[in-house]
Amino acid sequence: MTDVLRPILDQIGKLRAGFDRTPTIKLATVTQASPLRIRMDGDTDPLPFAPIGVSTWTVGDRVICAEQHRRVFILAPAS
Repeated sequence: MTDVLRPILDQIGKLRAGFDRTPTIKLATVTQASPLRIRMDGDTDPLPFAPIGVSTWTVGDRVICAEQHRRVFILAPAS
């Protein structure tokens, strides 16, 4: 017997894979400068890992971040 749902499930899998590759833009607040830690808006705790950023930030700075593949990149200050 042919699984009539298989083509639909395959398409859902392809859509999910594409969604996982799409970065999400979020705002965050710097909670610690060294090592760098940020708290994403809507979260109660800072991220348990350091985000990737090339600038120097101070505690309280608001930043724009891109989240993709379980990595967070600080893009710019939020003004």
